[in-house]
Amino acid sequence: MKSAFKYMLLSFILLTSISQFAQVGIGTSDPDSSTVLDLVSVDKGFLMPRLTTTQISNITSPAKGLIVFNITTNDSEVNIGTSISPLWIGIKRPIDPMIYSVNGVSDFTASESVDLEASDLTLTPTAGTFLATFNGHLSNATYITNSFDSDIGNDDLTNIYDAVRNTATSGTQTETGTHSITFGDGANINEVIAPGVYETGGAITLNGSFTLAGGSVEDNPIFIFRGSGAFTTAVGITITLTGNAKPENIFWMSDAAMATAADAKIKGTMMGAAGGGAGAVSTGAGTELVGRLFTKNGAITTGASTKITVPTENSSLDFGSLSTFAMWSSAGGVSDVATAEITGDVGNVSGILSMTGTHVGEAYPAGTQGGPVVNVSTTTYSIYTGGSEVANSRRTIDLKTTLISIQTLVTVASDADPVELRWRVNKGTATLSNRFFSLIRSEH
Repeated sequence: MKSAFKYMLLSFILLTSISQFAQVGIGTSDPDSSTVLDLVSVDKGFLMPRLTTTQISNITSPAKGLIVFNITTNDSEVNIGTSISPLWIGIKRPIDPMIYSVNGVSDFTASESVDLEASDLTLTPTAGTFLATFNGHLSNATYITNSFDSDIGNDDLTNIYDAVRNTATSGTQTETGTHSITFGDGANINEVIAPGVYETGGAITLNGSFTLAGGSVEDNPIFIFRGSGAFTTAVGITITLTGNAKPENIFWMSDAAMATAADAKIKGTMMGAAGGGAGAVSTGAGTELVGRLFTKNGAITTGASTKITVPTENSSLDFGSLSTFAMWSSAGGVSDVATAEITGDVGNVSGILSMTGTHVGEAYPAGTQGGPVVNVSTTTYSIYTGGSEVANSRRTIDLKTTLISIQTLVTVASDADPVELRWRVNKGTATLSNRFFSLIRSEH
C-alpha cells in the first residue's frame, strides 16, 4: 500500500513539473527555453504526417499553423489561414531561377512591316508561369509624305495618260483589239465585253447599256477604250460590272471632248484631250459616275444632280498623286453646280476652281505648292511564347517619342519555348532604346 502511494506521488510530481515548465526534450536533458518540444539527434530526423493534396483538403478544421508534408507536391505545407478558411502554402525553395532578364545592347531600329517582327529581346526560361515586363524608349517613329503640288499633279496626269495610251495588253486576258464606235445598240445591244484594250478608230458613243465582264482569271482585269473623236453617251445608259471588273481599272480615253447625257450611269476614268488639242469634259444632269473626270486641256463642268465618287481600291495603273482625285484639269477651270455631289479631291493647274455643291475631299487650286510632311508612325508591341501571341499583351502607340511599358502573365509550356518581344511599324521607321525585358516566376 505504501509503495503504491509512493508511485502515485512521484507521477503527480513529474506531471506537475512538466505542466509548470511546459517543455519536453527528446534526445536532450536541457530543452531550449523557447520551445515546448525540443528534438535533438545526430542521425535521425523528424517525420511529420504525410498526406496527399486531397487528404490535406479533407482535414476537418485544421488549426492555424498546422504543418504537414504534401506527397503530391513533395513540399512541406503550413496553414497560414484559419480553421474555417485554411490556406496552405509550401515552404520549399524553388529549384529553377526566379528571374530571367535581358537588356537591349544598342538602339534597335525597325522599318515598315505588315506582321510583328522579332526584336533582339528573347528569353528561354524553364516551364512555368511568369510576370513578363518590357520597358523601352521609343523615338523617331515617323514617315515622310509630300503634300500635294500642282506641278506634280500635272506630271502625274501626263504619266497616267501615257500609261493608258501605251498599254497594249490586259494581263492574260484575251485581247479583241478593236471595237465599233458604238456600244450597247444595234448589233451590240446588251453586249458583254471581256477585259482588253480596244481601239474604236473614231468617236466613242455609248448608245445603250452593256456589261463589262471581269471574270475570275485576273484579280484586276483592265478595260481600256481609246477613240480619236469625241466621247458621248445616250440618255439613261448603264454600265454594269461583273466578276472582278472594277471602276479602278476601267479607262475611257478620247483625243477630243467628252460628255455624258442625262442620267447616265458610268464606271471608270474619263480622260479627255488625249490627242493634244482641246478636250472639255462635262456630265449631263443626273449622271452617276464611279470614277474620275480628267482632261489635259479644257474645262470640267457638271450638270445638275451629278454624283461622282472616286474609286478607293488600288488600280493596276499608277495614278500617283491623283489617285484620290475625282476631277482634274491640267489646263482649264474645274467647277460643279449647287446640286452636285462630289466625293474625292479636285484641282487644276490653271483656270478657276469653283466647288459650290456638296464636296467631300480637298480642293487644290492652280499654283498649289507642296513639300515634305513629317507624319507620326503607328507602332505595335506584343509578347510571344512558343511562336504564339500572348493574349492581352498587345499595345499600339501613335506617338513619335514616348516610354513603352508592358506587363502581362505568361505561361511557358515547356523548357524549349522561347519568350520574346515582337513589334512593328506601320509606315516609315522607329527606334527603340534603353530596352529591358524580364520574366519573374510567379509560382512561389
